[in-house]
Amino acid sequence: MTRMGKLISKYMVESVQTSAHVQSFIEIDVTNIVKWREKVKDALTMVN
Repeated sequence: MTRMGKLISKYMVESVQTSAHVQSFIEIDVTNIVKWREKVKDALTMVN
């Protein structure tokens, strides 16, 4: 590897070892929103 590649690799490894690497996921139930949207969409279709 080139000197630059070695330095980049070194700093990437240090980053993983010293920093908190966190992922967060949020799940949301949008069933009621979808039902409401379909109802509104159907009502608008009937008007036109």
